[in-house]
Amino acid sequence: MLFDEIKRFNGFDLNQVVHSNEEWNFNNKRQSIDEIYEMFREIIEIIQLSPLNDWASIPLNEYLLHFNNLLNQLSIYDRKKDDNENRGYNNLLRGIDNAYLQFFGLLDERNPAYPSLKNYNFLSIYNYVKQKGANSLGNAAKFAQQKLNEIGEIEIKANDLHKEMQRQSTETVSEKYANIFAQEALIHSNKDLKRGVRGEAQNWLISAGLGVLSFILFIYFIDRIMPIDKSETNSTIIVIEYLRRLLIVSFIIYLITFMFRQYSIHKHLSTVNKHRENTLNSFKLFIQSIDSSDSDVKNTIVKEIAKAIYDSGETGYINLKQSLPDSSSIVTEITKYIKPN
Repeated sequence: MLFDEIKRFNGFDLNQVVHSNEEWNFNNKRQSIDEIYEMFREIIEIIQLSPLNDWASIPLNEYLLHFNNLLNQLSIYDRKKDDNENRGYNNLLRGIDNAYLQFFGLLDERNPAYPSLKNYNFLSIYNYVKQKGANSLGNAAKFAQQKLNEIGEIEIKANDLHKEMQRQSTETVSEKYANIFAQEALIHSNKDLKRGVRGEAQNWLISAGLGVLSFILFIYFIDRIMPIDKSETNSTIIVIEYLRRLLIVSFIIYLITFMFRQYSIHKHLSTVNKHRENTLNSFKLFIQSIDSSDSDVKNTIVKEIAKAIYDSGETGYINLKQSLPDSSSIVTEITKYIKPN
């Protein structure tokens, strides 16, 4: 079979076949052997990619069989076993010449070296295989181009899918963080007092109210709580007693001020987080309403969203101008790293 002959062919080393390192060698016929060998090698490379039809594979198998047999005879030639007239050596030389003439259609057809191949032309088979290989390469190129076009279409679909996933991911993330800010707003201030749910602002407001009430009661009953003996002749003791009252009153006022300050801080944080929640909820609507390819508008929206999130702004509860740095510079630095999709 052709596969077996191809396997035999690949097992030959031409340097060993022609006995190049020995005195009785076939180097003077190396060019003829190399020409045939290279043609077979080229044919084998092509038919491994594009198998032949039977009408071409059968004579090719015969040609390869005869050439393999010739190579085998050359490789096993032993000068010591030849006769004195070197007839074995000379017969091999003539066999190489006859094979070359037969393969290239130069042998007299009345006396061909291989009668079984007298109706076939090795060069025709070689040219047919070459043409078939060229056609196969052309078809392969067309097939490859078709696949490249399909890959391009798949890449476009993948990019569209990626953009859609990014859009949905953006919406999901914005919704998730909107819920987080909503929860933070409720933690700092919750108006659902009827159900007994209070935020930190309400707790501090109640504490401040109790503090004010306690302060009023303390002032009202101060003479009973901290009486001063006005009949005391030592003025120093009277001054100390008034100072003690002043310190206690000052401390109570400080505590009440601190409670109202905490109330204002938590109300401020609640308002800011509520604003952030509303901003992120509106961001989803803005993204859905604009053209996905309009990067300038997207960039503007992202900057405004970042500003709304990182710039706490004035809420009326506390004054941040003296306690916090300018947030516009922070937003500017952040938006440098934001690339809208």
